[in-house]
Amino acid sequence: ARYIKRLPIWEGFTEEAQFGFDFKRTNNNLAFGGIQIDNTSTEVDQFVGQYSATYIDPWGSTSLTADGYYSPGKITRNNNDAAFQTSRAGARAEYAYGQVVGERLTPIPQFGLLPEGFIWSVKGTVQDSNRALLPSEELSLGGVGALRGYDPYLIQGDKGWIVSNELRAPAFSLTALTRGDNPWNDRIQLFVFHDIGRVWNIVPQPNEPASTTLASAGAGFHYTVDRYVDLRFDWGWQLTHIRFDPHPLGQRGDVSLTVAF
Repeated sequence: ARYIKRLPIWEGFTEEAQFGFDFKRTNNNLAFGGIQIDNTSTEVDQFVGQYSATYIDPWGSTSLTADGYYSPGKITRNNNDAAFQTSRAGARAEYAYGQVVGERLTPIPQFGLLPEGFIWSVKGTVQDSNRALLPSEELSLGGVGALRGYDPYLIQGDKGWIVSNELRAPAFSLTALTRGDNPWNDRIQLFVFHDIGRVWNIVPQPNEPASTTLASAGAGFHYTVDRYVDLRFDWGWQLTHIRFDPHPLGQRGDVSLTVAF
């Protein structure tokens, strides 16, 4: 549940505040890359506060989102330390953590052989916590939304950071290239990227390192047809080994498709 309050807009600066409450119930960590299934369900009850802002200036745009979470514990039946520790060693029902996500979009002026329309995107995520968290609340490395080129939720930690750099080429229409016009209102944008992130565990877990760093590089495209089709493809090459993993550096592609009517 969320209450959303849009704050007044002034001089290219937009702000929004949200307050709410989350309830989650599960008896496994399969959705986060795990294999554990418990006999007892774990219930997450936490209060949420969020502040987001966007500022547009002559050189680009900057967006920032800050989230804060607090769980006092013992709100519902399985929202207690005993239930939490069946899911993750050292986890407690009373905790607080925060996450800040910032992104800067900067158009690159034309110079030399580089045409106009390139955009440089830098996105950073930072999370900090006072206790060991359940998998649903941890910061994850791996996957399109976190660190491309690795399996989703490959590595998780209670605290950490992720930085993604992306160079986007000027967008163009595939339909216009083949037909001379653009009745579908389609648009494709190619990009290259570099992702790097590091996470820590507050309470060391069995067979897990206390901290892990991953990095990748790759390319992809984002294709849209008006408001009806949204297709994204990312292909990433792994740049760092996972500790204790004997396999060589690999690569991974991810495709996401959304169709709306």
